[in-house]
Amino acid sequence: SRQVGQDLIETERIEEGGVKWDVYKYYAQAVGYFAFVASILFYVIYQGFSVGANIWLSRWADDDTASIISVRNKYLAVYGTLGVLQSLSIMFATTCFAIFTLEAATKLHDSMLMRILRAPMSFFDTTPTGRMLNRFSKDIDIVDTTIPMNFRMLFNQLLNVL
Repeated sequence: SRQVGQDLIETERIEEGGVKWDVYKYYAQAVGYFAFVASILFYVIYQGFSVGANIWLSRWADDDTASIISVRNKYLAVYGTLGVLQSLSIMFATTCFAIFTLEAATKLHDSMLMRILRAPMSFFDTTPTGRMLNRFSKDIDIVDTTIPMNFRMLFNQLLNVL
């Protein structure tokens, strides 16, 4: 026989494993498709300049007339320009990515907070405050650090393979 009040607090369910693909999809929607495409575009541009610089350096190394000052200066100017363009493109990619992920984190935080604030009173009766705070802070940490880092590593690795 159960006594009244014995099962007031629900036992917590623990899920194991990594972040589910639905979470990444929801995060990408929070970032916005324009932001997602813009970030990818700048990463692709960066990779293009990187490949271009490597090809140019290879050409420079194979040129027998590279010791002539005017030829050397031409190679050096183009290689320097490609390096500057590489730096600018990765700076724009990183800045866009940081701004867009910050906006996504803010949207997701606000959404989580509103869901907690609009929860029925029975939720607060059956869920300990510490459990809510731990879960909220862990989810925010994942949104702020883990997911953006995983996306950034995905972009870098995909472009390195290509």
